[in-house]
Amino acid sequence: MKKCSVCKNRYPIEEYRKDSSRKDGLHTTCNKCNSEIQRRWYLKNKEKAKKKANETYNLNKDKISFKRKLDRKLNPDKYKQAAKKRYNPLKSKEYSWKNAGIVDMSIERYNELLDKQNHKCAICTEPSINFKKALAVDHNHKTGKVRGILCDNCNRALGYLKESEEIIINLLNYVKCHKEPIM
Repeated sequence: MKKCSVCKNRYPIEEYRKDSSRKDGLHTTCNKCNSEIQRRWYLKNKEKAKKKANETYNLNKDKISFKRKLDRKLNPDKYKQAAKKRYNPLKSKEYSWKNAGIVDMSIERYNELLDKQNHKCAICTEPSINFKKALAVDHNHKTGKVRGILCDNCNRALGYLKESEEIIINLLNYVKCHKEPIM
């Protein structure tokens, strides 16, 4: 047991960090008090702390990188769990829409469009619950403006038809021309 120089409480030796400059080899403050002292110092000296951390990182970049890669290899589950905690599917969707050049799209707007379309594909009118994938945001690739919400098949079909009215009309005429009579 050892007495903390700040809070004056007695704690087991495990509650103190090592300090080779001390006779007993332990720091004078307990871990809890030490954390509080460091937190207050950091709040007063954020810029200085960040600068020092960057300098230390730059000096030891290769070592740190190697240790991180090794830790990732040895503890893959730890990193998978951490990634799952950080993953936000809504932010991910908004990010992918932005990268696709879709202008003014948010989860709120997506839900509004979905409600407006009665949770159905704007082309085939199939309900969204019949699909494994979420309905896609269809947009004009030149302007980035949203046209509607489509199922994956209709969205791909529109892409394969190059969004060309002429090709779509030709396709429609082709289907009408080769339509089998119903018996």
